[in-house]
This record gives sequence, C-alpha cells and structure tokens, in this order.
Amino acid sequence: MIIYFPGCTTNQRFPELRKRVERILRKMEVDYILFDEVCCGSILRNTGYREEFEENRKRFLEKFPEGDMIITGCPGCLSTFREEFPELPEVKHISEFLSEKLPEMKEIKLKVAYHDPCHLGRGLGIYDAPREVLRKCGVEVVEMERNRELSWCCGGGGGVRLAYPELSRKLSEIRMEEAKKAGASVLVTSCPFCLRNLNDVNSEVEVKDLIEIVEEALDDRK
Repeated sequence: MIIYFPGCTTNQRFPELRKRVERILRKMEVDYILFDEVCCGSILRNTGYREEFEENRKRFLEKFPEGDMIITGCPGCLSTFREEFPELPEVKHISEFLSEKLPEMKEIKLKVAYHDPCHLGRGLGIYDAPREVLRKCGVEVVEMERNRELSWCCGGGGGVRLAYPELSRKLSEIRMEEAKKAGASVLVTSCPFCLRNLNDVNSEVEVKDLIEIVEEALDDRK
C-alpha cells in the first residue's frame, strides 16, 4: 500500500495540487491512502525546536498508518522523513515515484526549464528524477545558466521569505529572468515553497509544479 503525504504547505496553500496528485494516482491505478492528520515537524526541526519536534514526532508515529511506501511532493517533508524517522517504510519524492511508473507519452510543443529546489537538489541529491518525468511527458527541457547543484535559490524557504521579504522576492525575480533567457515558456519546480515564491513574480514565463505537467500530459494522452 502506498501512503501519500502531501505536507502542510501543499494542504493549506495548494489544495488543488494535492487533488492533482490523487487524480494522477487513480489514473495510474495506484492503490494508495492519503495521510495528512499530523505535520511531519520539518519547520520545528529546522528552526531548532528539538523538544517540540520530538513531541510532534511521537504524535505522528502514533497516528501514521501501515504501508509499504510513502510518497510526498514536499522536499522538506522528504528530508525530515529520511533523516528523522527510521521507523517509517521507504520514502520517495513524487518525482522519483513517477519517473519509474509513468509511461512514455507523445511529444508536445512546450519548452520548459526546471528549477531545482534546494532541499530536493543540494539537500537530497535528486536531480535526474524530475527531468526524467518531464522527458516522459514529452516536453522539451532547457537548462538555465545555474542548474543542479549550482541552482539559484528561489528565496522561498529557510525563513527568508518571512525575515527578508525584499531579498526573497529579488531572488525569485532573478530566477525567473534566468528561465526567460533560457527560452522557456514555463518554469517547472517540484516544491510547494518554490512554487509559491516564484509565482509571486510578474513574468511572461509561467510557473507550474511538476504535477501539473504530468496531469496535462496524461489527459492529452487520451
């Protein structure tokens, strides 16, 4: 049984994204259950509230259902699970899961740039899976000047957006300009924090989550 854990930011800021993931899983005939009752505690952990994090961790484990694998679209949740929850079954980012399970789809005329989220890329070393998913979706992927381990931070995580809003916005503006220079019409990412921050910039380049591209490709496959 697959357990889908959307994460708090997706649940609260992008509920439609969670619905998209569920629709994709159903279309792919994946047997899954949704679990979103308790936060993974990522923010508590990253801001040094260890005692509170441990209390939250106990509540999480008490509520967590049995399953064979966990998938999440939030790199922060993924990092927390892998580093702080040895009791849990295998945990994969949604891009890792889809890169293995998605069928090859026909090519579509869409040029996208992929933005590597900090937690997912430099933090966990997941660079190829999201690009493989985009390739399977039939889109053309172009690389920005700074990519993979040298990717430019969007400014949406690590408390930057809250503590330094002007800096946070400037970082996203620079990233959107890099996508434009690369010739992309869409900037794709796979992190709800990046999605939120990049979307706040007025640009002719559209911002989408990887899941949006996947659902559009699957719908077009019919």
